[in-house]
Amino acid sequence: MNTLTDNSSCRGLSKSTLQLIAAAAMVIDHTSVFIGDLYLYYLMRFIGRTTIIIMCYFIAEGYHKTRDLDKYLLRMGLFAAVAQIPFYLYSHPDIPSDFMSFITGNLFSRNVIFTLFTGLALISILHSRYSPILKILALAAAFHITRNSDWRMYALLWILCFDIFYGSKKKQLIAASVILLIRCADIGYGIFSESISAGYLTVGDLLQMAVTFGGFIAIPLIALYNGSRGRRARFGFYIFYPAHLLIIAAAEFIILHI
Repeated sequence: MNTLTDNSSCRGLSKSTLQLIAAAAMVIDHTSVFIGDLYLYYLMRFIGRTTIIIMCYFIAEGYHKTRDLDKYLLRMGLFAAVAQIPFYLYSHPDIPSDFMSFITGNLFSRNVIFTLFTGLALISILHSRYSPILKILALAAAFHITRNSDWRMYALLWILCFDIFYGSKKKQLIAASVILLIRCADIGYGIFSESISAGYLTVGDLLQMAVTFGGFIAIPLIALYNGSRGRRARFGFYIFYPAHLLIIAAAEFIILHI
C-alpha cells in the first residue's frame, strides 16, 4: 500500500491541518451546550457538522495508505473503547441512575469512534477474499450494530463512498454531497412531521434544519487536501477526543450541581 508523503511544501491542506480544523470544529460544536443564545448555539452546531465528514474521509484514506492494517484496526478499536466512558459522561452530564444505558441506552449510546472503527472494519472485509455472502452479512451487521451509535449509518455511508471512489476525489466529494443532501432531507422531513403534529413551526426548528447543511463546509476543505501528512502528532487526536469530552462533562456536572 502507498504511504502518506511528508512533503509539507505542497499547495493545499495537509492531513494534520485538516485534522486540526476538524478538532476545532468539534470543540466548537460540543461547547455549544454552554451557550444560551439561540442563534449562536445553532451557528456553533452548524460549524461542528464539518468534523464528521473529514473524519470519515481519513478513515478511507488511512485504510488505503496504512502500512499495517491490523495495527490500525487494533488502535481504532482500543481508541473507541477508551473514549466510551468520556462520551457517556458528556452525553449524560448528570449522575446516571441506570448504568445499563451505557451499554444498550439511547440513540447516542456509543461514541463516533466506535462508528468509525466499524466503518474501517467493514471496508477491510469488503476488500478481503471472503465470499460475497459473508460480505453482505458484514455490511448488514455494520449498519445494525451502529444503529445506536453517534452518526449511525451516515458515517458508514460516507466511509463507503470515500472508499468506493478512492482515486477520484471529484467522485468522492460528489457522492459525499449526495449522502449529505439525503441526510438534510431526512432531518428536514422529521422536523416538519413533528411541526405538523404540533401545529406550528418555530425558529428553532428552522435553525435545526439549517445546521445539517454545515457539513458542506467539509467538501471544499477535503478538495484542498494535498496528500501530505504535515506535522505528525502520532497520538494527538487519540488523547484529544476523550480528554476534551471529559473536560466538557466535568464543566457540565459542576454547572448542574452548583
